[in-house]
Amino acid sequence: MGTYKRLPRKKSKGGAELATFAERVYALVMINWRKVVAVSATVIVISLSALGAYQYHVWKEDKASQALAKATSGKGIAQVDALAQVAEKFGCTAAGKEAMLLLGNRWLKEGNSDNALRWFDEAANRARSHAILKTYALHQIGHLHAQAGDWEQASQAFSRAAKTKGNVINMRSTYEEARCLEELNKFDDARSLYEKIVSSSDDSAQAVKALSEERLLWLAANRLIKKSS
Repeated sequence: MGTYKRLPRKKSKGGAELATFAERVYALVMINWRKVVAVSATVIVISLSALGAYQYHVWKEDKASQALAKATSGKGIAQVDALAQVAEKFGCTAAGKEAMLLLGNRWLKEGNSDNALRWFDEAANRARSHAILKTYALHQIGHLHAQAGDWEQASQAFSRAAKTKGNVINMRSTYEEARCLEELNKFDDARSLYEKIVSSSDDSAQAVKALSEERLLWLAANRLIKKSS
C-alpha cells in the first residue's frame, strides 16, 4: 500500500476579513459622522413632517364636514352666512368646495346671477383635484353666461369643462361648447367639435352623439341655403 504526505490545512481568513471590513466601515462612519447624523436627522424630520401634515389634513377635513353639516341645518340668511363661513374658512377641503356649490345654487335660485357666478367660479378654481365638482361648477357658469347672452364667456367655461381631467361627461361639455360657437357664428369650429363627438368611442354619450349628428345636418343644410341664396 502506498503512502502519501498529508498537507497542512490552511487557516480560514473569513473571521479576519470580516473584522477588517467592520473596522473599515467604522472608520468611514467616524470620518463622515457629521454627514451621517445630518442625513438621519433630515429623514426623521421629513417623516415627522409628512405624518403631521397628514394628521392635520384629516383633522381639518373632519372639522369642515362638521361645520358644513351644522351650516346646512340652518335656514334663510343664517344658512347663507354659515355656508359662506365654511367656504371661506375651509375652502381647501371637500366640504368647503361643496359649500361653495350650495351657495351658488342658493343664489341661482334667488335669481342673483352675480353672486351665483362668484361662488361657482370660486368652486371651479378651487376644485382642481375634484373633477365632478369642477365640471358641475363650470357647467353652471357656462349656462349663466349663455342666459345672459355672453356666448364667448359661456364657450370658455364649457371648453374648460371639456378639458378637465376626469370629467365623466366630457362629450356633453364639448357639445355645449359647440352650441356656443354656433351662436358666435363660428360654424367651422362648431362643426369640428360635433364631428369629434360623433367619432368618439364613448358608448355612454349616445344621446349627445345623436344631438351632434342633428346639428351637423342642420349646419350642412344651412350652408346649402346660403350658397343658393
